[in-house]
Amino acid sequence: MEPMQNIFSLTESYDKRLNYDTERNNEDYSDLMELMIIIGKSLVNDKEKEKLWIDVPRLKEELILWRYYREGSISCFLLTKDQEINDSLVSTGIISILPLIIGNQNLESLEQELALFSCQTNQSPENLILFLLMGKAVHGVMHKEYSDADSFVSFLKEYLIHLNYERVFQKISKKNRMDKISYEKGKVQWIMDLDRSSKSEIPTKKNPESISKLLFIQSIHLFIKHHENPRTFNELEKSEVPVEVKVFTLLLTDLRKRKLDSDQRPQVDEYSSANTNFLQGMDRYFNKLKHFEIEKSPLDFEKLKIPNAINTKDLFSMKEGEKGKHPILRSFEVVQKKLKENCITLEVKTKTRVYKLKKPLA
Repeated sequence: MEPMQNIFSLTESYDKRLNYDTERNNEDYSDLMELMIIIGKSLVNDKEKEKLWIDVPRLKEELILWRYYREGSISCFLLTKDQEINDSLVSTGIISILPLIIGNQNLESLEQELALFSCQTNQSPENLILFLLMGKAVHGVMHKEYSDADSFVSFLKEYLIHLNYERVFQKISKKNRMDKISYEKGKVQWIMDLDRSSKSEIPTKKNPESISKLLFIQSIHLFIKHHENPRTFNELEKSEVPVEVKVFTLLLTDLRKRKLDSDQRPQVDEYSSANTNFLQGMDRYFNKLKHFEIEKSPLDFEKLKIPNAINTKDLFSMKEGEKGKHPILRSFEVVQKKLKENCITLEVKTKTRVYKLKKPLA
């Protein structure tokens, strides 16, 4: 069986088990799952070039919608220095990029798409290098490119040493590239931190980039420690690291083993949700997309002809029972509208799911 053919449903089953909350509505996705779904919906493919990439204009529209129904933030991808540093926020933004990484089977194509995505979303050089290392880690595990667990950090470090600027940015115009000096400085710092981490010296949380680095290094060390351990789940549940780090560790472990042992597999019946069928549908769609069995082009908002289309903000002026069309939601119906003390809530039914939107009152 091909590894990671069920990336969406598998990630949710891990996420539910590791972050299980008896008081939480079991139909709700976590922020991580919502963002992974958004990334999956924003992927487009090119059969001739054999690659997948992210339609960034669509991604941004999806994120704007997400801010209403999850009170989320584009900041998962656009971290700024004056932002409050939050482990979960940073790790969610990092791990949700996995569909792009797993969908591209050619590493060189993946490198170029990660560079383009990072430039389009104003990522720091440190975060671009993080995405590249994630890509190499996943591909290295999938294709068994390293000798043993203990050499995994050295394997990643060697990759980074030889990852020159021209190779990463070759398909991006010079005016749109990251600054070369900043990229090289970021790369050197990453190499030093990977080297220190092999001596159990972990970087500190001084800024969002350091958090990203810390979380990735934690996941790599957990992978090295637990990937042969049949009690991985029990050990990880006790680890004091963000859930997203644990999820990435388990996904790497799955990639290595190709299939889960019965005592490691999450109890799907207990931790699945009413959204399971939707996620299985996402898995099927994702696999057809990455094998080019279907074609997906970028969404052209200028040419998208939806008569009397409604934007996200205008949804809240609609009445219960009204129907409409939206660039992302497509055909929808407002099935419930409530005015509360400090907000308006909507339930909007589409062809695939029901969105629960919430807008604070001014």
